Amino acid sequence: MKTRRSWPVLSAVAVVMLVATALFLPTGWAASPSMSSCRATHVVQLNQTASSIAVMYGITLADLVTANNLADPNHIYVGQRLCIPGSGTVAPTNGDLGICVSGQVIDKSHKGLAGLRVMAAMEGNPGLVAETDANGLFNFKDLLPGLWTFRVEVPDSWEAVTPAEFPVELAYGHGSCYPVRFKLNPLGCLIATKVDANGYPVQNWKIKAAGLVDPEGLTDPTGTVRFDGLIPGDYVVSEEVPYPWSALTPSSVKVAVHAAMADDDCARVEFKNELRPTTCVTGFKVDDQHRG
Repeated sequence: MKTRRSWPVLSAVAVVMLVATALFLPTGWAASPSMSSCRATHVVQLNQTASSIAVMYGITLADLVTANNLADPNHIYVGQRLCIPGSGTVAPTNGDLGICVSGQVIDKSHKGLAGLRVMAAMEGNPGLVAETDANGLFNFKDLLPGLWTFRVEVPDSWEAVTPAEFPVELAYGHGSCYPVRFKLNPLGCLIATKVDANGYPVQNWKIKAAGLVDPEGLTDPTGTVRFDGLIPGDYVVSEEVPYPWSALTPSSVKVAVHAAMADDDCARVEFKNELRPTTCVTGFKVDDQHRG
């Protein structure tokens, strides 16, 4: 009899506990949906919103909210698993038919530029690097959805016609690779050095270049002056030889400047001069009486 009378007491305690649990659930809590009825499951990534996820899968925000019992679609968190309902665009498996980016780096005449590095990065993921082929083409595949930044590495002497870096929001269901294109202006560089007869650098020596542009400058402590951003073509490089120096090499040289990917591609000129010894003569003027 004692055992039988204890059941109502235990049942009452259980009811109180269940009610208390319901009362103290955190605001915005929603029951987990049954994933068996989902055509896909999405794991929330950094910087994603409920709206952007809905767009990725070709469904409405309302459908996503309903399928996941979301109390507030503005409050989802990284790592949260969401049910993707309906019969919209099925997200491909990343690593098989994942998101891809196909691009090209071109010059101002729309000719592809080879051998340039293009970087792709998304916050929280390791960066990727691709190199342009002979036609300036590059591609990235098996990318995760989210905000990616693409950047082309511009050689020192070149200039970017389009921005060298820009963001792209990637999503499943795009239908084809996202296009990314950079336009650069390949320019050249010229490095001139000035040394004395013993090969030691000479500073503050004026050197000029004349061609499609006409830069000039003074040599630094290493005897070097560098001109970047030169339009490819022929240039005449000359030095000014002040007294009491004399030239040991021609003081004017014609060189061809090409688009330079690195310092080794810069046109180079070396001028060599020697400092001539100087003497002086002193004297005085006298009259016929040998007076000054």
